[in-house]
Amino acid sequence: MRRTGEVVFDVVGRYIRGVAIVGVVDGFFIGIALWILGVPIALPLAVLTFAGAFLPVVGAFMAGLLAAVVAFVAKGWLVALVVVAVTVLVQQIEGHVLAPQIYGKALDLPGAVILIAITLGSVLAGITGAFLAAPVTSVVVALLRHRQGERAVSSS
Repeated sequence: MRRTGEVVFDVVGRYIRGVAIVGVVDGFFIGIALWILGVPIALPLAVLTFAGAFLPVVGAFMAGLLAAVVAFVAKGWLVALVVVAVTVLVQQIEGHVLAPQIYGKALDLPGAVILIAITLGSVLAGITGAFLAAPVTSVVVALLRHRQGERAVSSS
């Protein structure tokens, strides 16, 4: 049981580090865009975007929506539209390229497996499923690998 707990703790830790890396990239690029466009409170909005990375799908959407509202109030509809476009672009690149690569390396799984797991998790259990799919899948795979490693050692 102790070794199983260590495996689970290791996998979840790598997943959290991966999410943090994705969040930093999201926050950086959206923050730079907000700063270039002269949107007030660009730094707090970038930090909020970073925090939103920990809630897949909803977190990034809410942070982008808030940034667009601030841009609309402060700079008008055209700047708000540019903020929405930048946010969508960053989220698309993150969701289809960056996140699967980072999560795949952090969780020792191919990016396609991560994408399929997140898709299945979101279809089966909504936002909660999307949030838990990658770490649960990687924990199951890590436990299976650990079990196979124990069998190989004990049979030698």
